[in-house]
Amino acid sequence: MGILSRGPKLDMNRLEQALQPQARTYLRLVPKPANNRRLDRIATWQKCLLHDKYGFRIHGILMDYSDYGARVRFVSHERLPKRLILSVPALSINRPARIVWQFRGDSGLEFV
Repeated sequence: MGILSRGPKLDMNRLEQALQPQARTYLRLVPKPANNRRLDRIATWQKCLLHDKYGFRIHGILMDYSDYGARVRFVSHERLPKRLILSVPALSINRPARIVWQFRGDSGLEFV
């Protein structure tokens, strides 16, 4: 007696119905994530510093920014504090921000 002979028999009609294109349409109905940005961002490539009042400091590259937020790239994949200050001397930016998302070396900031 083989291992495949144990258990209930496979209903081939149900299997064929499940594999029909209409049974798989739910995969196409998942909407794309919305872009929640309020304004288009200005692309840049400037050195920046993120710091907080407790002494945390990390240097990065400002990738893009707007009046409402920014995206910063880091060499390391450090976990950042939720609230900090973004300083970009070349653009005269020194604004408090909160971390909205982090993925690998990139972080999305919202100015507060």
